[in-house]
Amino acid sequence: MNGQTDNQTSAEHIITGGSEGAQQIIIPLSNVSASSQAPAATSPYVNDVKAFFSKNLIQILKDIFTSPISGTRSLFTNAGNEAYQHGLILIATIVVFFALVPYILIGSQIRSAIGFGTFFKLGLSAGLALVAISALSFGVKAISGKPDFKKELLTGGLCGIPLSLVALDILFFMLANKDGIDFFNPESILQQGAFSGIILLYLALMLFNIIQQSFKAAGTNDALSWYLSPLVICIGFYIGTKIAMSIFGPSGYSPY
Repeated sequence: MNGQTDNQTSAEHIITGGSEGAQQIIIPLSNVSASSQAPAATSPYVNDVKAFFSKNLIQILKDIFTSPISGTRSLFTNAGNEAYQHGLILIATIVVFFALVPYILIGSQIRSAIGFGTFFKLGLSAGLALVAISALSFGVKAISGKPDFKKELLTGGLCGIPLSLVALDILFFMLANKDGIDFFNPESILQQGAFSGIILLYLALMLFNIIQQSFKAAGTNDALSWYLSPLVICIGFYIGTKIAMSIFGPSGYSPY
């Protein structure tokens, strides 16, 4: 019994008062040491990103590609508080995609000549274009619909999905046609670029459709949704390019 009492006392730190009758304060050091050795909790942002790529992104792709009209619109009508977060994740993913994928696929010789800086600028420019599209979409909805800027970032983020496929199509097309294409020869274009051109057309229509369904989900009438969707895409990319050039300079994309 004495040994057990001594062990219990050694695992505790006893603080006594200076005056008589002061109560003893017993602090169990075993709990303190256990909590200090506990591993740090995972950041909630990391968990949110993991959950997005494991569940939400799959559902988004399914809605866009299997139900281009109703499915795409439902992404906006059913958007909750997490829409802002999903939009940021998608835009950040596009920045990384445009920086890394061309850098990896372009070849070692070109990589060594250009360097990673140019590809990073390309990725950042794509992200700026998507943010510009979100801002323009917000402006249109402020006039003719019900705007919500936090949810509006989802519009630009979703536009990044077909945009990444456009970049992949162009990149693979360029790698497969190392001799180049004679754009003044219609036969050359039909032989070498017909299939890729059809894919690009479908992806461009998908971009327009995302903006259009975003407008209609906010209550914008059909005529404005139809005519303004291509303009928002074109003006958004123009603004994004201009902002990128103002940041990097006129020769921002030149490797020399």
